[in-house]
Amino acid sequence: LLSILGINIMLAVSLNLISGLCGQFSLGHGAFYGAGAYAAALCATAGYPVPVALLVGFVVAGALGFIVGFASVRLREDFLAVTTIGISFLFVGFVRKQHWLGAEMGLSKIPPSGFGPDGNAIMILAFAAATIAFSLYLNRSWMGFAFRAVADDEQAARTIAIPASAYKLVAFAIGTAIAGLAGG
Repeated sequence: LLSILGINIMLAVSLNLISGLCGQFSLGHGAFYGAGAYAAALCATAGYPVPVALLVGFVVAGALGFIVGFASVRLREDFLAVTTIGISFLFVGFVRKQHWLGAEMGLSKIPPSGFGPDGNAIMILAFAAATIAFSLYLNRSWMGFAFRAVADDEQAARTIAIPASAYKLVAFAIGTAIAGLAGG
């Protein structure tokens, strides 16, 4: 239960960075969570240690989020929500057709982390605490102020030389990378 709690905390914080702090409507967060999960699982089955697998899941989901964010940076409100949920449907459809990803059954024979159930829960809760601390730091930093300015009024933010598109893209990439870490 503590592991599930920690994973959901990371997911909530990552979605809050996108939707709450920067004001973007993202409904496809599960795709980035799944991308991180599959990337980490593939690394683990290839024999890489847990920290490397988690880092790969973090990077893959962040890169995918950057690509999706770059493609949809000019979209707002409903259009962004439809685009992100479409990405989620595309991800599910892609995974279901790929036999090397386990198709409908998913990946199997993923080796255990070696930390045991208690060690896994402690590691996940530590990542959740680090994610919360990062979010609080980001919220109070100059970047957090820029995120909130973009969320409140994008045109007003542009008039005071805040590149709204760049900050929206950064928020989307950071949020999706954290979702990938939660998936891993």
